[in-house]
Parts: sequence; C-alpha cells; structure tokens
Amino acid sequence: MKIVNKDFVINQAGTVTVIPEQPDDLWIVYNLVAVGDVITADTTRKIHLDFLNESAPPTRVNLSISVKVMSRDFQKDDSTVRIQGADLAVILLKEERAEIYLVGKGLTTLCSKVEASGTSKRSRGGRNLIFPDLFSLFVKRLDFATIKSVVIASNGSMKDEFRSFLLSEAKRLKMKNVEDNKSRLVVAECKGGLKEVLNDSGVMNMIKNSRVVLEIRAFRELWEGIESNSGRACYGAKNVEAALEMMAIETLLITDELYRSADVKTRQKYTNMVKSVKKGGGKALVYSSMHVSAEQLAQLTGVAAILRFPLPYLDDMHL
Repeated sequence: MKIVNKDFVINQAGTVTVIPEQPDDLWIVYNLVAVGDVITADTTRKIHLDFLNESAPPTRVNLSISVKVMSRDFQKDDSTVRIQGADLAVILLKEERAEIYLVGKGLTTLCSKVEASGTSKRSRGGRNLIFPDLFSLFVKRLDFATIKSVVIASNGSMKDEFRSFLLSEAKRLKMKNVEDNKSRLVVAECKGGLKEVLNDSGVMNMIKNSRVVLEIRAFRELWEGIESNSGRACYGAKNVEAALEMMAIETLLITDELYRSADVKTRQKYTNMVKSVKKGGGKALVYSSMHVSAEQLAQLTGVAAILRFPLPYLDDMHL
C-alpha cells in the first residue's frame, strides 16, 4: 500500500492518504477505519447542469465524496471494504431554508443546508425559490444505493410541495434512480426540529432495526422511568455504580465524552463499567456527541441506567 500523505500524531485526530495496490491492502484499510472516521474518495456522477434545457445530455463530472463512517464490512471473497454512511436522510424544511441530515449508527450529521437570499426572502412565495438549490444538493449528496429512505419534513404543505418538485424534476431530467425509488421518499409533519422527526412512529418504523432507533427508544424508556419515579431508572455515577453492584442494570446509557474521555482515570472507570454491565448480561449503549439524544443524556450527568428491577431507595443510600 502506498502512503501518499500523512498528518497525525498518535492517539490524536489526523489524516492519512493511501492508495491500496494489492488485495491484502484492503484488509489493512478495513482494520484502520473506525466508526466516526471520515472517508474521502474520488468518483464520478452524471449531473444535468442545464435545468432549463430538457434535451441537454447529462455531463459526467468528477466529485470528491466524503462519508462519515457509521459501519464497515470486509468482503473476503473479492477483497472489498464496504463503508456504510447512513440509514436515513432527513430534509428538514422551514420557511426560506432547508437542512439535510444523515442519520446512521449512533450518529446524526448535518450534511448540507440551503437558505434563500435576501432578495428571495422578500419575494412572494420566496420559500419555493430554494427548491432548485435543494434539488441540486439532493442529487449531489444523497444516493439511494447507500440510504434506505429519505424523509422530507416540515410544518404545513412545504414538504409535499418539495416532494412534488423533486419527482417532477427527476422525471423531466430522466433520473431513473430517483423515479424508481419514489416510494422511499416519504413526508412527515414537523413543527419543531430533527428530534421530533426521529420520534415520529412512522419514521422510526423505517429504521426500526438501526442502532440510532434502539438508542432513541432506550433513552425514552429511561426518561419515562425517571419521570414516573418507578425506581426502574437511575442516573449519576454513584447511583449507577450502586445498581451495578446489585447486578440490577439491564441497559447502560453513557456519552462518548465519558467513555472516551481524555482523562485516563475517567476513561478506565467507564470502560470497566461497560465491561461489567456486558459481563452481567446487560446492554451498554454509547451515545455519540452527534446523537440526537446525546445532549439530554449529558444533562443527566452523562451516565444512566435502565434497571431490571426497582430500586426506589437508591438515592437514599448515598445520604
């Protein structure tokens, strides 16, 4: 394998550019890549540059595409490394602006955004003026070969208007990849933000087996346990450690800020906690800082647990 460029320090973030030269090199790449890394590679795409001329042929252009790794797999038979980006894309529409999010294994990433210009904002029906730019971003950023579904969300009719515009343009430009996957373009009502979209039962059902949904459901169960004062949930290092000693933890929820802390003692403490929970037959979920529920978990000290049985007097044990 040829190393073209490297810029990193051991145990710190950095970059390396490599060119695999033989099949065994792909196995090395597979072992080097970790979840959360960003992989950049050159490729080509056919793009219609002239939206006004239906007869204009597509132009093949060179693109540099970056994918934040949600998972990776190695195919031994043909020495292929498969990098998975996202389970779901969410296009969140608001008046005069739109955001595209990628949702995958424990990560939620703002991929692109578009906003109407000052002139557009003052125009009647100005919100629809972002549709052509948003369509271009859709073509460049989203690929049904790597994304299971695309959710278009807004409050009111804007979501339906953009879906119609998207399919109309795809038909006009003979974009079979979009036309053949129109059933995977769904709409959802959203008055708030991304969190509301991902908590929608229909959206969650689309990616029901994905890690991000399991984590959202786990946090919801934790929060309901805390609010109901059922004794089946706890948070804070002391309470969680006490529950662990009693083999009471069914699911541990922890932020990656604690689990991968730069402080060695802190990192060892929570690494051992995760190992102990798993050894006792429980589950451990590490929430990336990019996860939609990470901020709420951080507000609960960053570590919490769903319990196998009630421990209603857990707080009193530390008085």
